[in-house]
This record gives sequence, C-alpha cells and structure tokens, in this order.
Amino acid sequence: MKMRLHVRSFVRISLLCATLGAMPLSQIPLCRAESAKHQLKRVHKVQKKLAKYEPGTYLRLVFLDHSENVGTVGRLESTSFTFTDANNNAARSYEYADVAQVAKDETFVGEGSIHRHLSKLLIFGAAGAAAAAGATAGLLAAR
Repeated sequence: MKMRLHVRSFVRISLLCATLGAMPLSQIPLCRAESAKHQLKRVHKVQKKLAKYEPGTYLRLVFLDHSENVGTVGRLESTSFTFTDANNNAARSYEYADVAQVAKDETFVGEGSIHRHLSKLLIFGAAGAAAAAGATAGLLAAR
C-alpha cells in the first residue's frame, strides 16, 4: 500500500511540474502586438523614408517578420509601394504596414554607379604616395 501512495504522489508532482513549467511559455505572444497609434506612426515613418528616394534607388527592406529583401523601389501609392527584387527581377507590391525598416544599400549595380568617394580616395592616395616618394628621394640625395 505504501508503494502505491508513493507512485501516486510522484505522478501528481510530475503533472504539477509539467503544468507549471509550461505556463511561462504560454505567455509568450506568437506575433508582435502593436497599438493602432504606434502602427500608424510606423507606417507614416516608412512612407516618409521611401518618399525620399527616387524610383530605381537600390534599397534594403526589413519586414516585421524579420525577413529582408534587396532591390529597387518603384511606384509609391497611398497604402502600398512597388519593389523590384534584385535576385529575380520580379516586381511585387508591399504594404507599408509590413515594413519595419528601410535602408539604402551600399551595393552599386550597373553603368555609372561607381561609388563617389572612391575617386577622392584614389586622388588622396596618389598624392600621399607621391609625397612619400619625394621624401624618400630627398633623404637619399642628402646622404
């Protein structure tokens, strides 16, 4: 009889632990809860940011589900915008409410898309190399 009592209490304790252990997991939301005011504010922020860029600008979009897409922005409408994916060149319409972040990507594609700072870097690098060569020649001549 005593053995049955121990088995029953062990089962009860096991069930209690399993129930209490799973409770914190049930409190985790499955999706991001956002008030209407904050969502509207975020949507306006995304609209404003996209309006800064000309159609054809290479951008990186981060969505609310943490997925990313890289491509060019197209036509902007009141609730959505057209975005051409850089991987498959397919145009797709996205809602402003689905976008979490917009950033200009630093990738330059196509003719005339050279990075403007590269030419300045080359000029200063060449000037520095010429100055170093002149200083070295001056030191050698002084000996």
